[in-house]
Amino acid sequence: MMRIAILLAILALSSVSSAQEVDPDMTAGTELEPGVQHMLFSFPDFLAQPDGMALDRAGNVYVSNPNFNNPEYPGLLIKITPDYEWSVFYATPAHPETRKAGPMGITFGTDGNLYIADNQYYVNKDYASRILRLNMENGQPTGVDVLVTGLKHPNAVRWHDGALYVTDTKWEVEDSTNTSGIWRFPEAELQDSIHVASTMDAEYLIDTLHAIRQPNGMAFGADGMDFDSQGNMFVGMFSDGRVFKYAMNLDGTVQSREVFLEYGTIPSCDGIFIDRNTDNLYIADSQANALRLVEADGTLHTLAENGNTTGADGKMDQPCEPLLVGNKLFIANFDSPNENFVNERYDDIHNMTILQVPQEFLGAIEGEGGR
Repeated sequence: MMRIAILLAILALSSVSSAQEVDPDMTAGTELEPGVQHMLFSFPDFLAQPDGMALDRAGNVYVSNPNFNNPEYPGLLIKITPDYEWSVFYATPAHPETRKAGPMGITFGTDGNLYIADNQYYVNKDYASRILRLNMENGQPTGVDVLVTGLKHPNAVRWHDGALYVTDTKWEVEDSTNTSGIWRFPEAELQDSIHVASTMDAEYLIDTLHAIRQPNGMAFGADGMDFDSQGNMFVGMFSDGRVFKYAMNLDGTVQSREVFLEYGTIPSCDGIFIDRNTDNLYIADSQANALRLVEADGTLHTLAENGNTTGADGKMDQPCEPLLVGNKLFIANFDSPNENFVNERYDDIHNMTILQVPQEFLGAIEGEGGR
């Protein structure tokens, strides 16, 4: 424990005091040419893999870093202020058995606390993953509670109508089934730790989806997730790019499910963010190094796309998560390629990209804090 504490103290100091590799003209008020990618941050090696993002009520952006690409470092959370200054915020507590933490999806609850998908899949596929709650007081962490255990590959997390929704990208009893799941945990039942059963009819599992296995052998399912202004839930399939639209009953169960984006429309669907002022979906197309925008009627636009890059030019290097902050997109780049991805290799540049959204796709800029 002492070694970790010392390490984190060093990281915190270095992240605040070292020069941040940001475009010299990049400030919160900078107007950028729409659709042109710019470097937001280039991080040091202890922040090797920016992934999930969440926005608090004060306008701070939090970013998870599981560091799967650089496992000598712990899974970290960073904080980005409205002035575009970042610092290490918290080290996610390691799993007692794996000695690792893999923070991926993060979201703020209505209680002001941060909820974290601790993905253990890449160190232990035997249902070792967890949902954690980082308790917050006056913007500072005060401790962590383990809320859910027994998950396999938790990915996106979102709060909606008094419940926490979680995608589980590889929820399968047998590897050949290609199944993934969607969980719903009511807030009232998260006061005590929940252990879910490793079955396809487990309590709290509200739907399962089968991924279409790709020529490269990949069959990763439910990944990105968000809710529109009408309470509809959208879930994207990582490997095959389909997006499903759900209508929900008042009790949070599934009323209906329909295909919103057909197979073959886009190669992959990683993180999803929905602008509830317009109900436009922003999708990180990880395989294609692209950022898609899909209007509520299904009209598809490509906001940005680029070839293989190290990220040194600020461009997307396997984008995994978009977040609309004002009229700009923050894009986290995961840089962990698979066969047939545009991104060919893991590089020693660890970047986030910023992109001005064209005015035609923006509604009134309203507060989205607490997501």
